[in-house]
Amino acid sequence: KAADDRIPLLLQTPSALRFLSVEPLLEAVDLTKRQLNGNQYNYLLNNWNPCGGGARGATAGGLIAALPSKIDWAIIGGESGPGARPFYLDWARSLIQQCQSANVPIFMKQLGSNVWDKCPPPAHLAELGLINESYCQLKLRDRKGASPNEWPDYLRVREFPV
Repeated sequence: KAADDRIPLLLQTPSALRFLSVEPLLEAVDLTKRQLNGNQYNYLLNNWNPCGGGARGATAGGLIAALPSKIDWAIIGGESGPGARPFYLDWARSLIQQCQSANVPIFMKQLGSNVWDKCPPPAHLAELGLINESYCQLKLRDRKGASPNEWPDYLRVREFPV
């Protein structure tokens, strides 16, 4: 909900670099399909013009001031501290995949202190080919989940915008 409310405002703000600080990540976020005034657009790609009209940029004094019309960087993290809300690795995995598909750099900051991932199915169910879609809380040594050597490989992404 916060992404749906705030990202369009971010994209309308003149800036050389637009980034999302998605921390704490409290629910799944889809940056690829949005509606604005009946038009579908993608936050991650240069296919939406926040200024209206056909060409990117705003007309000011007869000059075209080129504005980027996409997200240039995403920072992702879970919440830490006592009472931290759950951080599901599926949410981070999805957001990373969306950004990577659009060549948007990602910085995975921390997992937080309340991390959940899919549990492996019990052996007897795995042998039968049944999948158990339950989640298990991960116990990390770093209380903020900030040590990448404790993360799955796909989360060890720390990129910066050019």
